[in-house]
Amino acid sequence: MKDYNLNLAEIAANIITDCLGKNLTSNTYYSVDGNSIVMEFSGYPLRGSDEFGQVYVQFPRNTFYKKRGNVYFTPIYQTQCRYYQENIGNQLAHPHVYIDGHPSWDNIRRDTPADFMTNIIETLSLQNVTENSIEIAHCSSAIMGISKEALKNAQEQQNRVISVLKCNPIISNHEKLKRYVYQSWRDKLTTFFDNGAGTRVVFENLTGITVVCEIDMADSPIEIIRQFYAEEEQMALQFFSGSTALSRFMKSDFPEYSQENSCFELITIDGDSIKANWKSALLDQLEIKEAMKNIVNEDQIPTFVVHVGPTFAA
Repeated sequence: MKDYNLNLAEIAANIITDCLGKNLTSNTYYSVDGNSIVMEFSGYPLRGSDEFGQVYVQFPRNTFYKKRGNVYFTPIYQTQCRYYQENIGNQLAHPHVYIDGHPSWDNIRRDTPADFMTNIIETLSLQNVTENSIEIAHCSSAIMGISKEALKNAQEQQNRVISVLKCNPIISNHEKLKRYVYQSWRDKLTTFFDNGAGTRVVFENLTGITVVCEIDMADSPIEIIRQFYAEEEQMALQFFSGSTALSRFMKSDFPEYSQENSCFELITIDGDSIKANWKSALLDQLEIKEAMKNIVNEDQIPTFVVHVGPTFAA
């Protein structure tokens, strides 16, 4: 089952490395407490050293998320974001990053994905350190000195980052960079969902109640229903025989005898039904895949009859 919060953050990290240069690599994962996402970038030239190491950007786990087929971005405040280097907790060497790692932004929050990603790119490349920014915002910490000293040291580090990482020249123009990031985000999301991550279907329960959903064809029916419940809890309840069935389905491995009392069946273009294997990815179920293709070719949305019955033997 796809973890869209993390998958979307990975797409964002790829755009950032695309702009900062091929010598930088990224790894995206959850923080130890699970409340944050960490973008780890390796191969970054550390200030005051000839060595290369890791820099980290940490932010709330629900910053990027998907619901009912749409991708959303939760505006992020500067106090919710952290920039670190070498290890988590060690502030990034940057005049506008406080000692606890949170940045000082020209606006207290970033409102769009492109805005946030552009800020990360400009912070790691120090493009956002200028004579004007030093004069207005001063220095959040003295890690690079203060006033003109901070500006001089930041420019030296900026030149080193650009030289070592082979940054895309577009990073020096804020407006062009932001437009490029915005278009890259749109293009990568289109590719991601075109690869089966955003297939539109209808779920119908045994009483005829229907709901339109986006599913990932790489998921099994079990994973699809669990994702459906995570995104639309109240609506999903109508597809379970009761609260006990729901609780056990979300926690158990859904044994064979329970599958017999349940259904995840595709209604074909001729009105017949095809039972799906609960534990196999829909992409791997050729009869389901072919029937769905025929339905879509008729400009219709595939409909699955879905019901989760008791999950434990009597």
